[in-house]
Amino acid sequence: MPRAITISTKVSGPFFELQGEPLKDAMRATIHDLIREGEAKVEQQLYPGHGVRTGEFKSTIHDRIVHSALGVVLSDNSVKGKVLERGRYWSSTGHRFKGYAMFRKAAQHLRKIANEIAGKHYKRAVKRLT
Repeated sequence: MPRAITISTKVSGPFFELQGEPLKDAMRATIHDLIREGEAKVEQQLYPGHGVRTGEFKSTIHDRIVHSALGVVLSDNSVKGKVLERGRYWSSTGHRFKGYAMFRKAAQHLRKIANEIAGKHYKRAVKRLT
């Protein structure tokens, strides 16, 4: 019967003794910045004549960290939000409201800037690590 192979490794030095978790901190900061930017982008699209009469719906838009690796931008008023986002079709009146697609447009914007925001935070983390 073959003998088991055991490997042990000892790590030392400033890289391994660094206090805190720079890469996790960078991830959290990136998510935080992205959801703040997403919330601002959705709210920016809500102006009088474009989804806003009273400002009530705009006040329901907020961001939230779900857990360390997930953040969301959402509306507390899900019924009104769905109508404004996707629109509805009323064939009996002939009126077609296509929706404002605020969240979709905000998501497209975040996809464009995500690498830039992440790069800024991870660059800072690498400096802390080295």
